[in-house]
Amino acid sequence: MEHSLGSPSDSGSAFLSTLDADTRQRRVAVAAIFASLLIFLAIAPFARVALPQVGAFIPIYQTALVTSDLITTVLLFGQYSFLRSRALLVLGAGYLFCACMAVAHGLSFPGLFAPGGALGAGPQTTAWLYFLWHGGFPLFVLAYVHWKGRSGLRAGAHAPAKGSVRRSIVGAILCTLALALALVLLSTAGHDALPVLMRGNQDDSGKLLVAVCTWILSLVALLALWRKAHSVLDLWLMVTLVAWLLDIALSSVLNGARFDLGFYGGRVYGLLASSFVLIVLLLESSRLYGELATAHARERQRSAELEVARNEADAAAQAKSNFLAAMSHEIRTPMNGVIGMIDVLACSSLKSPQVAMVDLIRESAFSLLSIIEDILDFSKIEAGHMDVESEPMAVGEVVEKVCVMLNRLAEKQGVELSLFTDPEIPGLVLGDALRLRQILINLVNNAIKFSAGGKTTGRVAVRAVLVEQGAQSVTLEFQVIDNGIGMGEATLATLFTAFTQADVSTTRRFGGTGLGLAISGNLAQRMGGSIAVVSAPGAGSTFTLRLPFARAAGAQDGTAGAQDGAAPPPSLVAGLSCLIIGNGKTLSGDLVTYLANAGAHTRHVASLEAAGRLAPSLAPGPWVWVVNTEADSPASLDRLRAIARSNPGLTQHFVVIGHGPHRYPPQFDADRISVDGNVLTRAALLRAVAMAAGRVPCQDEQSALAPARHAPAPLALSREEARRQRRLILVVEDNEINQKVIMQQLSLLGLTADLTSDGLQALIRWRSGDYALIVTDLHMPGMDGYQLASVIRAEEQERANARIHAAEAVDPPVRILALTANALKTEAQRCKDAGMDDYMSKPAPLSDLQDLLERWLPKPSPATPAPGERSPGLLHLPAGPVDVEVLRSLVGEDPQVVREFLQAFRSSAARIAQEVEQAYCAGSAARTVAAVHKLKSAARSVGAMALGDLCADMEQVGAAGQIDALSLAFQHFKLEMATVDQHLAEILSGDLGDSTP
Repeated sequence: MEHSLGSPSDSGSAFLSTLDADTRQRRVAVAAIFASLLIFLAIAPFARVALPQVGAFIPIYQTALVTSDLITTVLLFGQYSFLRSRALLVLGAGYLFCACMAVAHGLSFPGLFAPGGALGAGPQTTAWLYFLWHGGFPLFVLAYVHWKGRSGLRAGAHAPAKGSVRRSIVGAILCTLALALALVLLSTAGHDALPVLMRGNQDDSGKLLVAVCTWILSLVALLALWRKAHSVLDLWLMVTLVAWLLDIALSSVLNGARFDLGFYGGRVYGLLASSFVLIVLLLESSRLYGELATAHARERQRSAELEVARNEADAAAQAKSNFLAAMSHEIRTPMNGVIGMIDVLACSSLKSPQVAMVDLIRESAFSLLSIIEDILDFSKIEAGHMDVESEPMAVGEVVEKVCVMLNRLAEKQGVELSLFTDPEIPGLVLGDALRLRQILINLVNNAIKFSAGGKTTGRVAVRAVLVEQGAQSVTLEFQVIDNGIGMGEATLATLFTAFTQADVSTTRRFGGTGLGLAISGNLAQRMGGSIAVVSAPGAGSTFTLRLPFARAAGAQDGTAGAQDGAAPPPSLVAGLSCLIIGNGKTLSGDLVTYLANAGAHTRHVASLEAAGRLAPSLAPGPWVWVVNTEADSPASLDRLRAIARSNPGLTQHFVVIGHGPHRYPPQFDADRISVDGNVLTRAALLRAVAMAAGRVPCQDEQSALAPARHAPAPLALSREEARRQRRLILVVEDNEINQKVIMQQLSLLGLTADLTSDGLQALIRWRSGDYALIVTDLHMPGMDGYQLASVIRAEEQERANARIHAAEAVDPPVRILALTANALKTEAQRCKDAGMDDYMSKPAPLSDLQDLLERWLPKPSPATPAPGERSPGLLHLPAGPVDVEVLRSLVGEDPQVVREFLQAFRSSAARIAQEVEQAYCAGSAARTVAAVHKLKSAARSVGAMALGDLCADMEQVGAAGQIDALSLAFQHFKLEMATVDQHLAEILSGDLGDSTP
């Protein structure tokens, strides 16, 4: 049987005191007993034969006994310290008792050290010490049998605490010494009170009675031991007692005097009795030492094997990591060409069917990329390479960006996407923004996908709420709630299992790898949190992601979602009186929470009728009415104005939040701010309220009602002008496809760049000092991107040191950005360590690339338009009057709603056009700019894109004071207004798909 080392419960069975005696061991013990009996029977008849006195016999004999008994004591106490059984403690004390009595017996022997013995006692002392010795040991054996019967000898039986083991052994030693000392004193100082056993060297008649009693006591101990279950130690203890009995018989019963054959024979049996247990214990120690040595050798071999296996596993893991990196790189390189060129193509002049085709290609490309990334992420999780960072992050910003990014998908699917970020969430926490974003994208994307196409309008709500907070940490819950198809119990049971979906029909209908939720669940666990889901078929689903975050140093509460630099400080809305109108309980409640947290005084009613009834009781002064069109149509503007006229003590400003078919309520009037109800952020709401109250100036970007459209390509600077303005870029890329993609993208962004294909040439060009920014690939032949960045930073440091020493101005460092197909997280850190400023993985969408470049490029001079802007005075002739499809994409296909919007725009546009003409004729450029500003967004929202662009041109040139350009623009404006008005008249007189003439 194999036993592990170090566990008492296992190792205890390896000791002779706990191992049951087997047949072989019993045979050996019986053979020893028979041999002892045969020798006894051979010499018993001659026990009284006198033999010469050997002077050295007694000292040698006593020394052997004492040595044997002390070693046995130490071994038994050692086993007690491990097994902690009182039976072994008592038996060890018995052998210590024998050693003590053997010492006293030898010292008291007459004629050995003195005529009366070294103890100086009487002639009876030696005999009495012998019998007290031989009668005392059986009592210890009986105590051993007693304790063994109570607790056994298994490890830990009757176990004292570790600290008390030493005290127990010391106590047993002291008690044994005290007992032995008491018996020695009785045999010496009290010998006169004891019966006479010896007369000289001859036995007295009283000795036989004492010897028989001692012999019987030993026999009782033997029988008591025999009745119990026999361990190997018990077996040899019985052999010891047999020799003990034969010792007493020869030395005290059959012999007649000292130094006869019985005397010497008894001493031999006494030595055997002392040695049997010692011999088996020494053999046991030898065996255990051999097993320990073997175990250590086996352990060393196992450690060596484990080391080899670990090295092989590390090598395999590294190979897998390298394979994943290579796979990611090889996949992303062609994908960069596909997606990059799609963005380039989308910015070109396309007809409507071609735009739809490009959108489909782009969506398919990103869908393919998402599937590939899921597979790579799952492989990284299996390989143990999925790491979670702990860095300062703005939770509100992460959630808002996810929703803004997926809002376009929600629009296409006809799903309303709403957002709430608890204002009490700390502005900064420590976490992994990338992994949180990954989980939320997966959950929100699934919710949109499974909510679309139903009988009712799909709705997805994303909510980030603070649920627990402490001095050092917070716990947040991210809920994604949809009204989609829901799930049954069978689906929920395997929801977070890789490669599973609800059923085959789900896979066919919605697609996907079935990896997203498995990855999300694993990431949530690695971040110390969990994902729970509540769902039922046809009742939608609620996913709850619960995550703990440590507070970032210096973070304050109540700043969630305020990371946007354009968000107004709370003081801009603090103290405002706001009336929230709408029966959408969740959204209206969120609006109240946002405004109240920012310091506004809020009231809430369910409808405009209720607002009209409440208005007379409102405190006089300025009020901002926030109208949630979940309850009321934006066409109810007349009712709002009627309420205002009937309450002259109130100064009312309106913020209209659009939903559904009225998602983009028309912005035709200066007293009203309109915002999109989908993905309405806290910052956007506060800005809108502040603008409505006149606390911040109105900006077209804050009330932009039309979806983002690609601006015409800006004019790129000449190379010399770009160099002079520190806007010249150096692109380092060895792949021909990627070279074409990046250069086309930069051209679309109005940026000027030089191209080189290797790091060494890039270093030579950089030394010319022409470049403000370097965009480099990482893996190139010769000098790679890491080496390039390191060498540049080293040379920059040398130059800086030299200029400082010469008291000259130090040139700013060139910005180095990595653009690579390696998407592994370690790449970003390697880039930073090499001295790069930022990192982006391929494929790089045009908008993301623009954000990255504008973050690091020096700002253009005032005379130069920034990328994406158009030069003042650059007029764009109309490409067509009104594209009704733009309006339909905003408000839906309902003909009545489309007609309502077009009619409202036509009448409002005519009024504003008069204001423009009056202001222009009066020579007021400021009034002209203000008037066209109101018309610009409205024109774009109904599809009058050329008119909107002309308004933007007039606004730009008027603000720049370019009177000649403004005059030319005004002429085009009048022509375009007439064209648009005529076209609208034709549209409204025709059939829009409704019954209205």
